[in-house]
Amino acid sequence: MPLKKNTASLKKTAATAAPSRKEAEEKRKRARTLAKQQQAAERIAAASAELASGVSEAMSAIEQLAKAMDQIASGAEQASGASQELLGGFNQINNAITTQKNQAEETREIGQELQNILLQSKEQIEGLIEGVKTTAENQEGSLVKSRYWRSISSV
Repeated sequence: MPLKKNTASLKKTAATAAPSRKEAEEKRKRARTLAKQQQAAERIAAASAELASGVSEAMSAIEQLAKAMDQIASGAEQASGASQELLGGFNQINNAITTQKNQAEETREIGQELQNILLQSKEQIEGLIEGVKTTAENQEGSLVKSRYWRSISSV
């Protein structure tokens, strides 16, 4: 019977060896799956770290952009104030030019009136001169006649 014991023992060993192979293969499969999961987790962690870094950079860029926009807004306010001051200055200059133009027009009108008065005065003076000349000629003629009559009367 020793043979039967050995055969039974071999069957027992073969029966235990078969599950052992399955278990080993199962363990290898689990190990590969676990390794793949670990690798995927590491890749996800690396991608998450890169994404976090990108988000951090984006936030920093947003802060810089906000500062730049504040500076631009401040500059725009200053430019607007300067533009308002310039506009006020231009309005004052425009008003002064309008006033000067009006005064120049009034002066021109006064000059025209004076010129008309001078022309009328000239005409009147020329009329007076002509009248004096005519009167002088008349008096000269009278004087000549008067001398003639005196000379005739004294004879």
